[in-house]
Parts: sequence; C-alpha cells; structure tokens
Amino acid sequence: AGVAVLGDFDVSVDTRTRTMRTSAGMTFDFCAPELLAGSQPHTTKSDVFSLGLTMFSALLPGVPRPTPFQIAGGQAAVVPEDLPAKDLLLRMLHVAPANRPDATAVIISEFFALPQEDERPPEQRSCVVCFEDKPLSSGLECDGGGAAPPQAAGQGEDDDTQSDAQAHHYVCGECLEAYVQSKNAEDVGDVGGRSGQIRCPAHRCPSVFVMAQLALRLAPHTFQAVVKRREDLAASQAFIENDRVWSSRLKQERAQESGARLYNQIVDEILTMRCPRCSQAFVDFSDCAALTCSRCHAAICAFCQTDCGRDAHAHVRNCPDGVGSIFVGVQEFEARRRMRQRRLVEDFLKRLPAEMGQQVRALLRNNLEDFD
Repeated sequence: AGVAVLGDFDVSVDTRTRTMRTSAGMTFDFCAPELLAGSQPHTTKSDVFSLGLTMFSALLPGVPRPTPFQIAGGQAAVVPEDLPAKDLLLRMLHVAPANRPDATAVIISEFFALPQEDERPPEQRSCVVCFEDKPLSSGLECDGGGAAPPQAAGQGEDDDTQSDAQAHHYVCGECLEAYVQSKNAEDVGDVGGRSGQIRCPAHRCPSVFVMAQLALRLAPHTFQAVVKRREDLAASQAFIENDRVWSSRLKQERAQESGARLYNQIVDEILTMRCPRCSQAFVDFSDCAALTCSRCHAAICAFCQTDCGRDAHAHVRNCPDGVGSIFVGVQEFEARRRMRQRRLVEDFLKRLPAEMGQQVRALLRNNLEDFD
C-alpha cells in the first residue's frame, strides 16, 4: 500500500490554460473567502475550506465546483443529495470560518471512518496497561521501534521470545486517554530535553505515537493539551538554548577583558622600564648603567631595575643581569634587557591558567617577536 500526496491541485486541474502565479502566496481557486477579501488572517479554518474544495473536485469530477468568489458572494455550494460527504462538505465550505469544523473534527467524521465488516468479529489485542482484550480499532498499537508487525496466533514459533524493544504494543482507548493526560500534567521544566512526544508505555519500548494517530483516538481537549505542551516545550528549550548562548558569550567577553587587562599589566610592569620607587618610565639609555631617576633621584640599576638607594655603581658591577662593568654599549644593553624581559614574561604566563595563558600569549605575539 502507498501514500498518496496531493500537490497544487488547482494547477493540476487544467495545465493548458493555467500558469504559475509568482505574485500571490495562494491558489485563488481553492483559497478561503476571507483571504480573498483580506478581512481576516489565515487560520486553520482557512485550510479546512481549501480541503473542502479539494474533496469536492475529487468526489464530484463532473459537477461544477463553486469558486471562492461565488461563496463569498453568498452562493452556497450545490452538493448531490446522495453524496455521503454532503453534510461535511457544506460545513467545510461555509463562508464563515467560525461555522466550519476544525481539522480534528474532519478527520474523525463518519465519512473518513473505516468501514466495519459485520460478518467477522473485530480484531482483538491485549492492552499492555490494563491487560484486558479490547478491539484493535478502539486503541493504538505502536510500531515497536520499526519492527515487523506481530503475527497472528499460531503463525510464528518465536512470539514469546520477542523483546519489549521490538514487539508491537497495544494500548486501549481508555488507558491511552489516561496515560496521555498524565503526560500532559508533567511540568515542562521537569522533562529536560524531551520534545513532548508521546511514547509507547511498554517497558523500554522506543516507539513514539505520531500526532495523526493521537488525533484519531484521543478526546479533542486531550489532544489539544498535547499540542500545547509540545509548543510550551519548544518555547522552554528555545529559552534554555538562548540563555546558554548568552552565558557562553558573556563568559567569552569576560575572558577577553581579563586577557586584555593582563596584557596591559605585562606591558606596563615588565616591558616598560620604570623607576622602582616612583614608577616613572625611562625614555632612553646612554652608556652608563648606573641610572638616577630625574623625578625622585633614586639610584637604579639599568640591568635589573633595582632601587640601590643613593649610589648604584657597586650593584651594577655585580648585577647577575649585567656585564661586570658600569659601562655597556647600547646594543649589548638592549640584548640583555630583552633577554630579562622575555624571562619575566614567561614566568608570568606560567602562573596563569592554561587557557588564559594562551590567550595572553596571543595578544603578546608582536611583543615576543621583538625579543627574537
């Protein structure tokens, strides 16, 4: 058995005289009157009207189909008295959306009900909830997660060995109604990442009942509660995802701010030569490594920037970072300064968390290249 799919019924009626419409978002010969007038927004009742005209064309191929313009003008559809779907079609094609049935009422109408064969008793199934035998048509049977349908009694030898994850489970109408109502009562916040699907109640069964099945078997108010719960879940999950994205973005921005602050600290305290007493920055260097601050007059070692009090000459001669003399050429001094700063920067980065250290190192890339 196959599944028929109907696409753009209006164009299919007459391909010789009809052309594609690119400026309109609907097929005029099948759209609801309220959409033509633009007086009301599109609703599910508008789709019911279009379905009614589609059914009219399929059931009455030799009868002129009323147009939406005619129905909008007050002309009711003419349906033969002997057509089983007459009452349903007239209600679906009513000019007022409020007087049309909803999609659920159309599906469960007598016209779409499967004919019963009186000559044989209805097929029975044992409900997995109440364990009573009930007519198959009064409840729902899951697909067992994609397993083959169960065989009738006496046709298979391994019926008892089939696992719960592969068996087809039947739920009678009464138990299905109660089961779904209990699921609808669950708090949206307690269901985690679920999508609001109604799963088979059998133990460890992965099967999910599709919405079309539930619409046929549940009371209208119960089915509408299922739809609302799924919408609430989708909204809740969208909020959680949005919160996660913003939290991640805020964390990233804070990390970037911390990285920029540490970068500025390194540049200011390590890469810039300053007086250890008053923090005034040094502009340049001449041949003598025994410096005197122009602001506070502190005696400073140019190699290690130590505050030597009044006289730095003795310290400079014995400084571990120096050359053993108070006099040094500019190139030699710059080489030793870069070596010391490189060592201090690496010691600073090692004390940071790994991820933060990598971020600050990336910001210092140009500075570190100057050391090479």
